[in-house]
Amino acid sequence: MKKKLLALILCLVMVASAIATVGVSADDAAGYTLDEQTKTFTVTTADGLVAVAALINAGKLDHNVTLAADIDMAGKKWTPIGTSNEPFKGVFDGGNFTIKNLENIVTHEMTGAAGYCGLIGKAYDGVVVKNLWLVDANLQGVEFTGAIIGETAQESADNTERKVVIENV
Repeated sequence: MKKKLLALILCLVMVASAIATVGVSADDAAGYTLDEQTKTFTVTTADGLVAVAALINAGKLDHNVTLAADIDMAGKKWTPIGTSNEPFKGVFDGGNFTIKNLENIVTHEMTGAAGYCGLIGKAYDGVVVKNLWLVDANLQGVEFTGAIIGETAQESADNTERKVVIENV
């Protein structure tokens, strides 16, 4: 009887933990998790932020980013989220955390052309950046440079007004 009860409790614990993690892929060693249902990366480390930027730039442009800890980028090579061909389309929610020591220096010699420089290099209309502190950033570019967003891009060809929401930054 005790063995059956113990087996039942173990089964219930396993089912409950499986239900709690449906749709979430975790890579704690990489410093981020991804909730596939909400398309949200939750970032906890500098390495995680670098990895998430690379994933977004490789095609997950409509995914969101949420910080879950302060991030110190000292000594990390930063490539902005969103490129000239693939602008960022998601929401970046800093969760009232701080990114410090973010460094991105772009020159014509490095890119062969004007580069995009900032936390987000290039963003589509409608992007939201909120609840973020950026401290001791060193962002230097030739063109399209901003601490938060280097440039916004329009999805439509009608040249309507560009709209990006930046709040509590």
